Amino acid sequence: MLTIKQGDTRNAIHATILKDEVAVNLTGSSVTIHISGIDIQGLCSYLDAVNGEIFYPLEKSVTDVSGLYTYEFVVKYPDGREETFPNDDYLRLHIMKEVK
Repeated sequence: MLTIKQGDTRNAIHATILKDEVAVNLTGSSVTIHISGIDIQGLCSYLDAVNGEIFYPLEKSVTDVSGLYTYEFVVKYPDGREETFPNDDYLRLHIMKEVK
């Protein structure tokens, strides 16, 4: 589970897209993140497309509301087909309430 504080935008969500425990080559693909309850479908950037490493920089709109959320990544391959990762569970994001 990834935990951040409400309002923080310095961090990013980092991930390696794996299929059968092997990194997916994302060259020529696009990857979006889908976060439940926040209605975000944001485009991810690559750290290393060949080795499936991506990140999604957090925007204020993502971290405005504290709570527990699930998220997943959708890869759109060059041939137009799509695949969701992970395909057997959800990733979890905890946005802790800030102290004011």
